[in-house]
Amino acid sequence: MSYNPSLYQINTRVWIKQFDTADHVATLADIPDSYWVDLKDKGMDLVWLMGVWKTCETTAKFGTTPENIDYYESILPDFEYSDVVPSPFAVDEYEINPELGTFTDLKHLKLKLNSLGLKLILDFVANHFSRDSHLIDTNPEYFLPGSKDDLAREPGNFFEKEGLIFAHGKDPHYDAWIDTVQINYFNPSAVEYMQSVLSEIATLCDGIRCDMTMLLLNEVFENTWSRQLSEHNFSRPALDFWDQAILSTKTINPNFVFIAEVYWNLEYRMHTLGFDFTYDKKLYDLLASNQNHELHNYLFADKSYQQKMVRFIENHDEDRSVAVFGKPKVMSAAVAISTLPGLHFYQDGQWSGSRVHLPMQLSRTSQEQPDESLFAFYSYLLSIVEDPVIKTGDWSLVTLDRAEDDFSYENLVAWRWQLGNVYFFIFINYSGFESVAWAKLDLETAKSNLDFVDELNNVTYQRDAEELKQKGLFIKLDAYKSHIFRVEI
Repeated sequence: MSYNPSLYQINTRVWIKQFDTADHVATLADIPDSYWVDLKDKGMDLVWLMGVWKTCETTAKFGTTPENIDYYESILPDFEYSDVVPSPFAVDEYEINPELGTFTDLKHLKLKLNSLGLKLILDFVANHFSRDSHLIDTNPEYFLPGSKDDLAREPGNFFEKEGLIFAHGKDPHYDAWIDTVQINYFNPSAVEYMQSVLSEIATLCDGIRCDMTMLLLNEVFENTWSRQLSEHNFSRPALDFWDQAILSTKTINPNFVFIAEVYWNLEYRMHTLGFDFTYDKKLYDLLASNQNHELHNYLFADKSYQQKMVRFIENHDEDRSVAVFGKPKVMSAAVAISTLPGLHFYQDGQWSGSRVHLPMQLSRTSQEQPDESLFAFYSYLLSIVEDPVIKTGDWSLVTLDRAEDDFSYENLVAWRWQLGNVYFFIFINYSGFESVAWAKLDLETAKSNLDFVDELNNVTYQRDAEELKQKGLFIKLDAYKSHIFRVEI
């Protein structure tokens, strides 16, 4: 896998419908090779097929609240109740959804992707299963028990099945996911079972995107469920689940990729437990809110930390980036997440400017007119960041200073990549105003002049090497515009 890889997220149950024909419902076996070749040609290294696991049809009803129906009808004019399906994050069991194909289809797809230089990423929803999972009947001990008092006191957090009370899966800051049942990570038998599940998944793919990973940390789990754990005499394990699970998986396959969805400033903690990459929600928030000063300070974080961050401006949990940022701003944000160190994350539909945020409980979406100019921009940007200098080079921030008495340089962010005698300099005006700055490049060259080839805007500037050394490079950028300069010294 490349040093700064790129990932493409696909909502599998919805996406696969484009390959249906009049007399055949498409499965994973029907995806043409050309689709995957195109993703590879656009610089993707990882493909995340979200939502391939079997769910319980009976839980679809939990997606039909009046509020949900109102939203479904607003984005899908011909909405029907049959469009509502169970959440892919309420897994029945880790068997492939029969509507998508078979395990054989999945294994063949992995081999096909690998032959093209792509890696297959699948889901691991470690915190919970579907509340109607057959595992509750066969192995109720895997799940966190509650009491009649719990159910009476917190009916939204507990449910009864066959005379037993169980907890729903829960983030302690929000209401429970009422279509789920909480796994009990303080029960050794549940931990052993989940490790076996992970081992099985690891034979089918090259990595996993792990849902809400921080909920499994011993201290988080204990704080969330302290009363229930105490009442049922469960004690805290010596190790976190991830500590054991990642180590055992990587002992078998050192190249297996672990990607963590994580919040609450626990990213570094997940790095220490062995995750290869963790969501960078902080970067997303800074970009969405135009906090340039804080953004610049954030990028002073250690490079080893940044190389493990998942850089994104949209995913299935967030609204579509064009809707959040607007088109001019989204282009500069895209330059940022595509040229920073770490895992570059893109969602299906992002490049063509999709605006509809699709709930996980809908099985289809409305047709949107692609934004051809945005698609062309992304295609050009992705071809640039495929350069080995950006993929595998050394990254560092670029120092900016004011030009005369103009403090608009604070609107700019800048960094560089170096591999041998080739540099890439990225300058982004992340504001709605024209901005200028002097950039300190720290270049040592025997040349009298250097060509600054702006790969993004297809223009070349020649600059005097001595002036660059004495004063720096003068930068002037319109609102939300960027330079990606290639320089050979």
